[in-house]
Amino acid sequence: MNLDFETHNLITAAKLGSKDERLKALEKLFRKYQDRILRIVRLRSNADLRRKLHMTSWDVRQEVFLYALKSIDTFEPKSQGHFINWLSQKVGCYLKDRLDYIYSGKRLAPGGEFSIEQGGKSKGNETTPLEDTKLGATISKYLNQKMLIDDMLDTIDNDSKELIIKHDLEKFTFKEIGEEIGKPEEAVRKQYTRAKQRLIDNVENKFGTTIKGKDIL
Repeated sequence: MNLDFETHNLITAAKLGSKDERLKALEKLFRKYQDRILRIVRLRSNADLRRKLHMTSWDVRQEVFLYALKSIDTFEPKSQGHFINWLSQKVGCYLKDRLDYIYSGKRLAPGGEFSIEQGGKSKGNETTPLEDTKLGATISKYLNQKMLIDDMLDTIDNDSKELIIKHDLEKFTFKEIGEEIGKPEEAVRKQYTRAKQRLIDNVENKFGTTIKGKDIL
């Protein structure tokens, strides 16, 4: 799948624009892709890193994204999937290092609670968890639903899980995936269909509800 028009223009501006144009382009790329990239990173992370990602503040995410995107000058995306995969790998690596530092104890608030910088809304001298605000509750409900589905991906085999991530989230085509793993396009398509059905069955059995394939991710 080719790069979408907006992403192509933003990457071009990030490489060739003035200093201000480059910064604006990088910030727009962050806003456009942060949710998708962080979800991919989470799905490929262990339980400890997933917990830390759930607690990570917006400013830390932005810092890591912009740092990762600085190396875009030497990167030539071949497709939408190629770009998303490249960015998720970069962000995943940098974010792990950043969170290791944060959770080393150097930036924890007194009493072991998270500082305002690490998440939450200031209320006097206290820090109110984001979930306790009206907007935060709505966001939290949405994220928790996604996280439950993401956790269910761990109930299928790793090859099937990776195939779903590559096609549904990174937007690789079946042909591109087939070329990467050395399988015909149609064989990859059938493998994906079986993997998706296993995931749907597991979710329905777990939560006792019927869902459509397109709603799973």
